[in-house]
Amino acid sequence: VLVVSEEIPDTPTVSGYDFNNGIDLAKLIDSYGNVGFQSTNLGLAIEEINKMLRWRLSDEPIGENDDITDPEERKATKCTIFLSYTSNLISSGMREILRFLVE
Repeated sequence: VLVVSEEIPDTPTVSGYDFNNGIDLAKLIDSYGNVGFQSTNLGLAIEEINKMLRWRLSDEPIGENDDITDPEERKATKCTIFLSYTSNLISSGMREILRFLVE
């Protein structure tokens, strides 16, 4: 059922940006050509992360079951962000970006 893969000539190698060489925004953007990433989804992800970074508990109305009611404490309570990803991001060249985010 499985057949041997054939090399396709003149195709770029999938790789991500190497953050160990410093951060050069122009080179980072250029590296997306070899990452296999959709720029629309990148923009949506950036927008969502910015919403999470701006969020404070004080943005929400105090509910009757809320443990934190002090206005200053609510203002200081920020969103906790978990990093998760699917395995295909590693093979698509995003591994360098994920490594940078974890570091």
